[in-house]
Amino acid sequence: MSAGAYLLIRCDHRPPGGEQCDRERGWPVYVHNHTELRRNLKTQGWRRTRKGEDLCPDHAGRPAADEEPEQTAAPTDAQSSHGPPLP
Repeated sequence: MSAGAYLLIRCDHRPPGGEQCDRERGWPVYVHNHTELRRNLKTQGWRRTRKGEDLCPDHAGRPAADEEPEQTAAPTDAQSSHGPPLP
């Protein structure tokens, strides 16, 4: 008799000076690897950051403490929707 592995993903969110979130989630049917599990959990709001951290739906919408929020640049005159600048 062999035992199967039940894969889990834990939330890696840790607020500054606080305790790590202890939410974890698996999938009710067999998945081959953690990549497949993450793909399935993405439909439930989980996400993986560029730094490789997994975030539960409660923390997925917030940037991590050491992540900079993305900033969009204001359009310049050349990028204006009014066309190219007049001579």
